[in-house]
Amino acid sequence: MNICFFFFFFFFFFFNRKLIAQSFIIAVLFPNSTEFVDEHYLVEITPSPPTFALMWTLTHAWNLAWLIYVVSIAIRSSNYGSLCVLPGHVSVLMFPFFIAACLADSLWLVLRNHFMLSPSLAVLCLSTACAMGACIIAHRQLSRTGLQLLTMKSGPEIWWTRILLLNGLALYFAWLATLTIINACIVMTYVFGISQSIATTYGLCATAVLATVCAVSDCYYLDRFTRYTLSPYLAVIVTLSGILSRHILLKNNNTVLNVCMLCCFAVFFVVRVIVMVTRHRSKAIFRDISMVQKGARRNYGSNEFMSITVA
Repeated sequence: MNICFFFFFFFFFFFNRKLIAQSFIIAVLFPNSTEFVDEHYLVEITPSPPTFALMWTLTHAWNLAWLIYVVSIAIRSSNYGSLCVLPGHVSVLMFPFFIAACLADSLWLVLRNHFMLSPSLAVLCLSTACAMGACIIAHRQLSRTGLQLLTMKSGPEIWWTRILLLNGLALYFAWLATLTIINACIVMTYVFGISQSIATTYGLCATAVLATVCAVSDCYYLDRFTRYTLSPYLAVIVTLSGILSRHILLKNNNTVLNVCMLCCFAVFFVVRVIVMVTRHRSKAIFRDISMVQKGARRNYGSNEFMSITVA
């Protein structure tokens, strides 16, 4: 299954980035250039073209990295057997959600290129929801199996999963959520006739509220699951920077709001890193008790497991 998923991702990657744009099929699916569509439906919350290129490239590269890692699990084993079977820290249930997100993402590009704004927004919302589902499943599965990985002397797998899989999926979800807000502003402006300025204000406020809720939840309620997931902050900061670079000359209330949000989320990111480092040193999520007894501390994550004794 992992091998099939690997080939599917390559198809999605090439299709999504239109690296085979000379073919007849792609010419039919994408009759207009991305730049033309962006300029045709320009709103004050639309980032600069380099921002789109950077975020799509980073998202696909990160997803490809965790996909290669997942494929490697199928061919690697520990002293207790195959890693994909025991402990199974990468859930199979995650794959259908991610595949659905990729397919909906690609369909969104096609609909948007044909100027079908409302249907494309609905499909993009579906893609975002599926990416969120995959992200939630991946985080919960590592939380369930992390301690078992330590007892199997496979602690580094926890870090590979956190860095590649969890951050890759979280970045993909955060970028899709940002695109959903941008496209919602486009629909409000070009379908419902709301002014660009008001639609942009709604979009920036929605971004601020959602990102703030996620940041607070990460620190106080979801720390056990998302402590080392930092990529969504990167997506928000890069997107706000791209919006500012494209519309800085407007010098209106939305520009001021954008600058304030960018500064706030930059501070949020720094605080988040400090909290992560502090809690990693004082309150690990998983702790290998056998190593602690030998005097060599290795923290992988919670106090919850401090009472567990290992002979």
